[in-house]
Amino acid sequence: MRLVAEEPELIRAHLKARGNDNAEMLASVEELGELNKERAALVQEGDKARADRKRLSAEIGGLLKAKSDDNNDAVAALKAEVEKANEVRGEMTDGALNDGGRVVSLRWW
Repeated sequence: MRLVAEEPELIRAHLKARGNDNAEMLASVEELGELNKERAALVQEGDKARADRKRLSAEIGGLLKAKSDDNNDAVAALKAEVEKANEVRGEMTDGALNDGGRVVSLRWW
């Protein structure tokens, strides 16, 4: 996949050499490159959300251990932030992005 993203001209040249030079096939090379870029951005966003959730969960744990009444508001605010991070991760359920009615897998086998 990296080769398609980094060297689309090379891929198109090989397709033409093999006789696969129809416009749809050649356009799909560009589309694959764009989808790969989108995937990378989504993975990065998901990783950031996971790191945020982990950091906030540790803060919540520390506040709960302190068992102070003053901490209840802080815990509630942090739990809301954790929920936001979970929503970002939830948008990428099962590693797939719904792209205009089609599902684009974000997993590479």
